[in-house]
Amino acid sequence: MDIVGLEMGESEVMYRILLYSDSAQRDLLPNSTLKVYLEKLLPDSIVLMSSFDVVEPVLHGFRPHLVILNHLKGRRGLDVARWTKNQDGLVALNFTEGRPNTVGQMKWLTDFPSELCDLCLCRNKEVQNNLPPSVNSAVVGFPRLPFYIEPLSR
Repeated sequence: MDIVGLEMGESEVMYRILLYSDSAQRDLLPNSTLKVYLEKLLPDSIVLMSSFDVVEPVLHGFRPHLVILNHLKGRRGLDVARWTKNQDGLVALNFTEGRPNTVGQMKWLTDFPSELCDLCLCRNKEVQNNLPPSVNSAVVGFPRLPFYIEPLSR
């Protein structure tokens, strides 16, 4: 079965939205919360959460209209964003890491290829004010809710 037709036919799906996570302990809870919210907001859409461990099968099988990433750092996130943009899809950022406590950390968080980002969900005005001017953004609060289980090396 094609992953696009999970529960409904292709013609019935309004949007296919993909939430990528690269850390179960950090990203699972905020992305789950966002998934539930998006499913209520857009009931005719399919919202899928995935790990970076299965990038290609999910991207090519699901063909998302919108991909939500936690940052645009590193090859995996940049590759996903480029592929999505090449398919005429949208890319949003929902920062779940890189809490800026210093000027250097703020620069790390907000220094990304702005042409790959259609919307940046910011935790506060300070982050929003440090984004490149061309980036659409909205202040939505703090999405990071880490939880850990023993042993911490898991």
